[in-house]
Amino acid sequence: MKTRLFLALLGASAVTLPTFSSLALAKDGELEDNYSKTWKGVATLRTLSKNEKTREMKASYPVFSGLRSVAQVAGLVLKKDAINGFNAFAKDSKGTAQQLGLHDGMKYQYDFEPSLVLNRPRFISATTMFYSFTAGAHGIYGTSGYVFGYPKGATRPRQLHLADFFTDGAASKRRIDTLLIAKLRATKGQDQEATWIVDGETKTLTNDLLENFVAESDGLKWYFGPYAVGPYAAGEFEVKLTARELGPKFRAAMMR
Repeated sequence: MKTRLFLALLGASAVTLPTFSSLALAKDGELEDNYSKTWKGVATLRTLSKNEKTREMKASYPVFSGLRSVAQVAGLVLKKDAINGFNAFAKDSKGTAQQLGLHDGMKYQYDFEPSLVLNRPRFISATTMFYSFTAGAHGIYGTSGYVFGYPKGATRPRQLHLADFFTDGAASKRRIDTLLIAKLRATKGQDQEATWIVDGETKTLTNDLLENFVAESDGLKWYFGPYAVGPYAAGEFEVKLTARELGPKFRAAMMR
C-alpha cells in the first residue's frame, strides 16, 4: 500500500502498512513520487514552485489532453485548488527566519500533488495530497477526494457529491455513515485505531468527512486525515466500501 505523507521532508523513513479487510491505515512515511505516473496519456502536470531561504513550496495540477467536457471541469477545479492553496501558504509564510521561528537551516514546507484514480470517457476521479510544515512539532497533511461526471439526467458534467451516487439521494448519507463508522470501529485493538470512534467520542461523521471520497472501479473510498477520527499519531485512514457493501441503491453504472 502506498503511504501518502511527505514527512520524509522531516527525515522520516518509508513505511508500508498492512491492509485490514477493506480498511487501510496510513502512517508517517515517504510518499513515493508516483503521482505523476498516474496522469500518463491523460494529462500533463504544471507546477508552481518557490525555493527560498525560509521556505520551499510546490503545487501541481493537471492539464488534460483532448476536449472532453468532464476533463475541462476537472482541470478547472484542480487548478483552482492548487493555485489557491499555494497562494495562501505563500502569503502566510512571509517573513524572516526569526519571525517565522526557523533555526538551524530549517524551512517552511508546502507540497500539493494530484493523483488520478479513475478515468472514463464521461467520468474522472482524482485525489490531491497536501503537506505543510510551519516550524511546529510536526507537519500537517491530508488527502482530498474529487469525483467529476454527469449526474443522472444531466447533459453537463460537474463535481459530484455523495448523493449523486444513490437512487435515494441525500437520504443515503445516514446509511453510509453507519457503514463507515462500523469499519472504523473495527480497528479496535490494532496498532493504529480510530480512537475517537472506538471509544464512542465520535458517533457520527460530519458532512465534510462523508463528502471526502473518490470513486474506484468497484466502489467508493473515503479519506480521514489526522484529527478526523483519532489523534495525529493515528495517521491517515482510508476506508473503502465495495459496490456490494454500498447496496442496491448505489448507481455503479455511473463509473463505467
